Amino acid sequence: PPWFVEVLNINVCKGFGFQKMCRSLGIKMEESITFGDGDNDIEFIQMAGKGFAMKNARENVKVIADEVTEWTNEEDGVIRTLQRLEKEGLLHFSNN
Repeated sequence: PPWFVEVLNINVCKGFGFQKMCRSLGIKMEESITFGDGDNDIEFIQMAGKGFAMKNARENVKVIADEVTEWTNEEDGVIRTLQRLEKEGLLHFSNN
């Protein structure tokens, strides 16, 4: 099976980048949604208002997520989950 090694600066994570992006766009963190499947997604899943783990995510990611998607990445899980949320009236769009 394929494998890889990630080397990261201890002071850098996706969560910091996500926080900076939200701040620059004027989006409140508690009004954001994130999706992830790997260890490097944990911080920004935790920081979002609603953090999703993909169905194919690692178990430690699923445990910290607010919800696990019904679908994997390969099954277009992000867009299908967003479509479900929109259908349920849970997505709110700003005109800003």
